[in-house]
Amino acid sequence: MDMSLAFKKLRVYARLTLMGAVGLVVVLVLFKNRNNPATVWFFHEYKDINVVWLLVITGIGSVVAAWLTRGVFQVMKEVKRIRQEEDSIRLVREQEQRARDLVEQEKRIDAKLKASLESKATDSAEEA
Repeated sequence: MDMSLAFKKLRVYARLTLMGAVGLVVVLVLFKNRNNPATVWFFHEYKDINVVWLLVITGIGSVVAAWLTRGVFQVMKEVKRIRQEEDSIRLVREQEQRARDLVEQEKRIDAKLKASLESKATDSAEEA
């Protein structure tokens, strides 16, 4: 048996054991607190709320908060990526415009050189 496969199996079984232990602890905490009331203030005072319901609502709220936080960070990454793409497109357009300007400038220079050469040719023809 390959050693890396053995380590993978060990890691999988360790994770399963850890998840099972955490699940048992959660069930034990919920069972032991099933009859305990609590008074909670959440923008209003709630009296004699069962602790189990409080734990369940807190867990759901934590999951929703984590989900929303991850969503916000994903949106921020997407906005950053869009800005980078816009900058890249802008740079390509600027480069293309510069290339067109250089072609135009070369055409003007060529035309001036041809005109200068033609005028020198006609001047030397007239002298002869």
